[in-house]
Amino acid sequence: MLSVRLQKTLTGLCLVGLIALFFPVNATAALVFSASPRSDLGNNDKALQSLVSYLEEVLGEPVVFDRPENWQDYTRKMRGGKYDTVFDAPHFSSWRIKNIDHEPVVRVPGTLGYKLVVNRISEGLNSISDLARVQICAPQSPDLSTMTVYSMFTNPVYMPQIKEIKGDSKALYAALRKGECGAAVISNDEYTRIVPSEKREVKVVAESDPVPAYTITISPRLLGKKMLMTLMLVSAQGVRAAADVMMSLGKRDQSLIPVDKRDYQDLDQLLSDVILGW
Repeated sequence: MLSVRLQKTLTGLCLVGLIALFFPVNATAALVFSASPRSDLGNNDKALQSLVSYLEEVLGEPVVFDRPENWQDYTRKMRGGKYDTVFDAPHFSSWRIKNIDHEPVVRVPGTLGYKLVVNRISEGLNSISDLARVQICAPQSPDLSTMTVYSMFTNPVYMPQIKEIKGDSKALYAALRKGECGAAVISNDEYTRIVPSEKREVKVVAESDPVPAYTITISPRLLGKKMLMTLMLVSAQGVRAAADVMMSLGKRDQSLIPVDKRDYQDLDQLLSDVILGW
């Protein structure tokens, strides 16, 4: 027969096994990386996955790429704090800094700025108030360019009529030239790429102030590794890991750069001043 002590030991081991079976201890959850669903960023899975793999090496933790289905999916998860690392436009970065304690780490060099352009043959379209009576080709809200358009209309009597166009600034410009809308919002970079002969066929009605380019922020879960991430993302290895992403953003052979948190102050108002609930 088993001794009383051995019986108690076996009973205890059985209880431990049952507890482990029915109440398993969760391993540390993987870090979640995401990017806004823009055609030049969020849809470039291969390029972003290279960056995610590098972050796994740097952080020594598993990192998964959560590819948002659409803007609604993205903003719901972002506002709910589901993402640990996010790569997107500065108005979102500013909102996270202000509302869910994210910290900016690095960003794409340069700035983002937009112009509202019309076909020069269009008569009577010379100011923002004039554009209230025509459709403006723009991406789906809350893309930065579209929110910038809304911010230009400071008089509530005159509000823009947005015609959503899929694609980047090149697609928006093409839609304008084909007469699909009376005006279009295009990036400063796209405007500089228009050949001089064609540029004479369009007119700039308004342009925005420049803001920081696409930015990577981190959640409070990673604040202790902010310095490490900054150093490694701007290093030679970081340049190689982000090369495809930078190319997709028109920044070939350039590296991510450190940020100044002050540059993001109040950019969240591009969201909160326009969309109810932000």
